[in-house]
Amino acid sequence: MKELYKIGAYLAVLALAAGLWVLFAPVASERQTASFLDAVVDQKYDKAALLYGGLSADGSAGRWASELRRIYEEEGFHLQAYEGLQAEYDDGCFCHGHVNLIFDVQGETVPVRAILVFGEEYKPRQVCAIPHPEQKTVPGLNA
Repeated sequence: MKELYKIGAYLAVLALAAGLWVLFAPVASERQTASFLDAVVDQKYDKAALLYGGLSADGSAGRWASELRRIYEEEGFHLQAYEGLQAEYDDGCFCHGHVNLIFDVQGETVPVRAILVFGEEYKPRQVCAIPHPEQKTVPGLNA
């Protein structure tokens, strides 16, 4: 009988841990991504590079931040705002999500939908903007 209680307690702890993970993982992914996007909106590109999980440790974070600065200064292209940030559960994890991005391209507002992929420590690993069907491309986005 004692073994049955031990097994029951073990299963209860596993269920509690799984329940906490299901509650914590999407919130953590959304908060990390929001911090990253807030830094990009505020044009704090060095801070954004540190919050972004898709960069390697070989110094590419600095180059990435410099490139964002250049695109803003030379082409007038930057992230103005975002909305609807949401992590989604699929295939056993909160590995992806979506967000609506609002870019300012030389004074013109360009809204796009983006797919997110989350990496280690719930950081955003990829942010893939998808133009609306009537748009062939988003000017400046390829850069």
